[in-house]
Amino acid sequence: MDVTDAPCWLWRLAVLSLIGVALVGLVGAILLAGGAADSPRAGPLRWSVEAPSAACLDVEGLQLPRLSPPFTLELAAEAQNGSDTFVSWGVWLESPEAGPRWEVLPPGYYRYSGQMIPFHHVYAGWNELRLDMAGGRCVLRLNRERAAEGEFFPDHLQWGLSGSEAVCWKRIAVYADAPVSE
Repeated sequence: MDVTDAPCWLWRLAVLSLIGVALVGLVGAILLAGGAADSPRAGPLRWSVEAPSAACLDVEGLQLPRLSPPFTLELAAEAQNGSDTFVSWGVWLESPEAGPRWEVLPPGYYRYSGQMIPFHHVYAGWNELRLDMAGGRCVLRLNRERAAEGEFFPDHLQWGLSGSEAVCWKRIAVYADAPVSE
């Protein structure tokens, strides 16, 4: 039996199957790019500030809300001086001097409480840091990729931002079940 001897309906079925697989793959890629596989946040958006498209946030004048677990904290920033300069930024909990601290160290590293950890999902420019606290556990995600997790048992948290004037803060958001207080 020659390939040209295959019935017409079989060729049509093969072409339709190929188109169907391509469409399912395209829809799946669009859903994943839109965040369908991202882990859920701790609740609805309770507090946020965002810089206009070409500007940076003035973080010195911000009154940050007090946090109570469960919550999700999302930060987005970028180094102003490019990849030639070592610029770190992040968040501290409980105390700026003695509490845990997560910082982005572009490119390719982050720091947790003084320990520098390689992580190839950290880029030279724009980066996002997400910290989820719930059920005595914390999960750190950098640019939508899980970087670390561990135990953490706070009741209420003081927190703040770490970084120099060379950091352009773009967005700060808090998601929680309960309202946050300033």
